[in-house]
Order: sequence, then C-alpha cells, then structure tokens
Amino acid sequence: MSKGSKVVLVGPGGMGKTSLFEQIRKRQVPSDDAIRPAPNMARVQATDRSGRAVLMDVYDAVMDPKYQTPLKDFYRQYFFDAKALILVLGNSRPDNLDNLTKFLNKASTSSPPRLRVVALNQIQEEEVAAIKTDTAKKWTSLHQCKSTVVCNAATGAGVDELLSEVASLLP
Repeated sequence: MSKGSKVVLVGPGGMGKTSLFEQIRKRQVPSDDAIRPAPNMARVQATDRSGRAVLMDVYDAVMDPKYQTPLKDFYRQYFFDAKALILVLGNSRPDNLDNLTKFLNKASTSSPPRLRVVALNQIQEEEVAAIKTDTAKKWTSLHQCKSTVVCNAATGAGVDELLSEVASLLP
C-alpha cells in the first residue's frame, strides 16, 4: 500500500486530540505494509466531495511535555512533510481560543504554513458552550485556516465529515 498524505492533529492539551485520534483510528484501513504503523498514526481513506478516495496517514501529536522532545525538535518531527494540520479546538473553555492561538504562533515559527482545518470538538452542547460555532469560524478565518468542521471526539459524530473535508482540500 502506498504512503498516504501526512496529516497531523495538533493543539494544546485538553482539547480532545487523543480522543479524536481514537475515533479516527476506528476508521483505519488494513495495511499490507511489512512495517506496522507508529502507535500514534492511523492510515485512513476518506472520500472527498468529488468522490475521489484519498489515503491519509493521520498522526496524534503528543503535547504532554513529559513525553516531548525539545520543542524545536518536536515541531520538526511532526510537521516535517505534513500536508495538512487539523487544529483541534475544544469548545468547553473560553481560554481555549487564546491557547490555540499561542500554540499556532509557536508552531508557525518552526513550520512553514500548510493546509489547516479546525476541528471544533463539541465537548459541550452548542447552547452552553463557551466557544460557539460562529466564534470558531471567525477564528478560523482570521488564522488562515481553510474551514471549521464540528465534531465530537467522544461519540465520533462529525469525524467522517472532518476526514472528507481534509481529503477535499488536499491536492
């Protein structure tokens, strides 16, 4: 099986990256490669809006400092040859937007701009969420991200739409 386009889930801690990754891993396609994928990688196939099948290698970027190499090496390790970044934004705390902005600013100094999609993780229902969908979409536009996709890392709702959106935006 050929190598998929590298896509990395990123963002500060507490946004639901690993939970979202576990939902993506459930959609993993069987691999005939002799080498097993890394534990933080899932090979998935998504269908873009035109019906094209797109193979993606999705990585969960571990953000817990006790598991990280020095920050500069961390960004180089995960972002090298990545075609897209999925910025995971939890909607439960108002400071999550500031935290994601700070994270993106740090990442941008170590990594050239690439395709970015925001995954708005609905930790709380829209009616009581600290970050509403409209606010997340405005943030997306301000930070040169292509789109916002609402999903739920706990239930898996919206994950197929997220993968399809990323697939549609990849060359």
